Amino acid sequence: MSDLDRALLLTEGRRCRVRAFALCQRGLMLRKRGAEDEARAAFTEAATIGSSFAKKQVVEMNPYAALCNQMLSQVLRGDKEIKL
Repeated sequence: MSDLDRALLLTEGRRCRVRAFALCQRGLMLRKRGAEDEARAAFTEAATIGSSFAKKQVVEMNPYAALCNQMLSQVLRGDKEIKL
């Protein structure tokens, strides 16, 4: 984590791939630790830089999007009853 913090410090204020990559790595580590809000913030910043991986993580971490994806999946499978 200290290496990622250093990379973020060195790229502060820049919109570059290195920063986006460091933010994604940081987000993954924070998520593993259960720090969902901090992870979401890291992924959100990386998404604004242009990381498609980070964009997917932001959507995945959104509980409303997850519920919507679950319902859509059930509809596409042809489930007769939607389970929430």
